[in-house]
Amino acid sequence: MFGRKKKKPAPPKNSIGQNLDKLINGQLPFGWTTHYKHITKPKDDTMIELALKTQTPDKQKRIEALQNLIQYFYSYQAECQSMGECFAKYFDDMWMHCKNNRCDDFIYITPYEEELQSLCNSVTV
Repeated sequence: MFGRKKKKPAPPKNSIGQNLDKLINGQLPFGWTTHYKHITKPKDDTMIELALKTQTPDKQKRIEALQNLIQYFYSYQAECQSMGECFAKYFDDMWMHCKNNRCDDFIYITPYEEELQSLCNSVTV
């Protein structure tokens, strides 16, 4: 109104004063996951729910569920990448470089994509 520019709000900080919008030595800042769980938890929960829906014995419903899961995965990935380096890192850690007792680095969506490809090939044969 009087020629003043609105100040951009300061980024949130963790309990030790670090900004939560920048990676620290390539890692998420302490407290980032807790601070942003209101954004990531519902999306992570949706990913799990969609994965559970792929467990149907009906082949056509399974194909549709796999397609929905894969579409959601890539949509979530794009959204995280658009929200900054910390969200991109979170997605990368959580979904792109997963770990379990059989494999220390795998992409979460790969088995679902392979299954969809296999089911689609068996339908067209």
